[in-house]
Amino acid sequence: MMPAIPPAFSKTITAAGNPIPALSQTGTLPAGVTFTDNHDGTATLAGTPATAAGGAYPITVTATNTLGSTSQTFTLKVDQPPAFTSPGTASAPIGRPLSFQITTTGYPAPRLTKLGTLPKGLTFKAGAGTITGTPAPGTAGTYLITITAKNSSATTTQTITITVS
Repeated sequence: MMPAIPPAFSKTITAAGNPIPALSQTGTLPAGVTFTDNHDGTATLAGTPATAAGGAYPITVTATNTLGSTSQTFTLKVDQPPAFTSPGTASAPIGRPLSFQITTTGYPAPRLTKLGTLPKGLTFKAGAGTITGTPAPGTAGTYLITITAKNSSATTTQTITITVS
């Protein structure tokens, strides 16, 4: 596997052979990244991945000349900082179930942590990205919970206001 790609990059791919092989690529490249055969036994993989292009991209490079062809597959990784896509508020009537999904984008997938106290009866499940349960009697009020999303690219936070009535 190739290392994670920085925001802008250029990587030369080299093949040997006589006659000089042409290089081609199959597999989906991230938006903003191109593959160019330089017609000298090398190719250039370069560009600036689009903002939302985070992910793993399996790519096969094939070298072909009049004597045959050979291929090599690798995975191009594009890191993407985490971002929240879920709302910052939730309402939870006492005695009624709440299921609040915390959603994020980013690559690698961000790990979630919570700071703050939830009302009795609600729990946070980091792996599932959920706040679920039934608020207990006597827990009416406003609760501010800070959720942190972290991956190898960055860390970001979102404050979620949970209103229990």
